Amino acid sequence: MTALFFSINYSSKNSLVLYPIQPFIFGSEPVDLFFPLFTTIPFVWPIYFLRKDNFLEYVSMRIKLNKYLVFQTLASLALCFVMVLLVNYSGFLFSLRMANISTGVQGPTLTGYILGEMQLLDPLKFGLLWSFYKAVIGLLICSLGIIFAYYVKNLFLMFLAPFALIFLENFITGVTGLARFSFTTTYVLNRLSPSAMVPKNLLVGISTFIVLTIITQRVLVHHEQQNY
Repeated sequence: MTALFFSINYSSKNSLVLYPIQPFIFGSEPVDLFFPLFTTIPFVWPIYFLRKDNFLEYVSMRIKLNKYLVFQTLASLALCFVMVLLVNYSGFLFSLRMANISTGVQGPTLTGYILGEMQLLDPLKFGLLWSFYKAVIGLLICSLGIIFAYYVKNLFLMFLAPFALIFLENFITGVTGLARFSFTTTYVLNRLSPSAMVPKNLLVGISTFIVLTIITQRVLVHHEQQNY
């Protein structure tokens, strides 16, 4: 939240602001670069150490292991959801307060973007909807992080794996001219032109990430079984 507020404040003072939501749009972009880290590291390291310290072997004598792991997973996902929702909506509120609107300047509007009219006329309502949507995206990333926490033994690799995969996917789609289908595009507000930011493109990016998560889980389980 501190990083987001600082970036919004900097954008508001060093950019031409045409509408209240604009500082958030500009300010959230550099913070979103590390979004996969923010939605994994704070919530997956306890699960990693449960396994690394052999705690799961002892807890299985008091409660069914699968039930305990489900509770741990749901708790991590719930905390991640609440964190992303609160931080982003606070960013919208801060943007509305900090925005120094430049009057008498004709610039591009948000027409054509998803809920573009709501972004202009009702930013508080749009901010809540976008924060909820982004929290759902955070759940998907956190789920991938939890999978790595359960199966990867190296702490450094476990922390960076989700970020590295999303960064690599974004790089490949950018190089191949398919940035509109990138998973990163799904959670960076108004990242591309309005023609690219359409729901069907965002669904492609989300679906691709879900498939990637499933494949990763299967590969890690197979590797675990082979080593065991």
